[in-house]
Amino acid sequence: LDADPMEELANVKLQVSRIKNIMEVVSCSRTVTDEGQCLIDAVVELKSDGSMKGVKSNIQLTFHYERRPPTFEEDQMTKGKMEAGTHVLYWLDLSRDYGERERLLTIEVWAIGQSPSMEQAQPLEMDAMDEEDEVGRGPTDKDKSESATYKDSVLCDKFAAYVDPDVLENLLEWTNLDMDHGASIFLLMTFPFYEHEWDLAGFLIDTVFGGESDEELEEDKSDGDLEEDEMSEE
Repeated sequence: LDADPMEELANVKLQVSRIKNIMEVVSCSRTVTDEGQCLIDAVVELKSDGSMKGVKSNIQLTFHYERRPPTFEEDQMTKGKMEAGTHVLYWLDLSRDYGERERLLTIEVWAIGQSPSMEQAQPLEMDAMDEEDEVGRGPTDKDKSESATYKDSVLCDKFAAYVDPDVLENLLEWTNLDMDHGASIFLLMTFPFYEHEWDLAGFLIDTVFGGESDEELEEDKSDGDLEEDEMSEE
């Protein structure tokens, strides 16, 4: 958090400082095997500090990361193109006062090798999946078998990513953090509970912001601020 590797938290330093003061890593484990598997699980607790809203005790962020060889079914569905490949999964859950966990974000990568492909990774085109049906939680076997892009054109790594805007809004409301959605996503991806060989943060940001340039993002933010000012005047 101090290093700000993505250089996107300069404008929310006070909020980051507050997070550091109320944050505690409750648990963290990492397992790596000779067979090319890696598992990372961590739980971070944000203790209620009087500024939170509707929180009696704490907010918990549960992180899970896994890297492993493809299953037999995955290899068969891609006609052997993932035989020497890698499957990467990263997700983050949110809970309040030890209640039910909600999935905040998911990132999944289907790599054709054991390291990032030479060609730039592309988002997985799910022709068979409805946009509002489990987006970002990973394609089903049926989805992958029906996707021509996945079956016949696996020349580079593929990825899928998703942020649940309602759960993200819950995080901002409960913590009472004064930052926009963009800054909050950068903040969440700063936690070091995943490997950085594949650009998971970049995949998520590309998906959420749709490849918009910095100028377009700044214009969007300015338009949003203008609309809020107009509503306030009314």
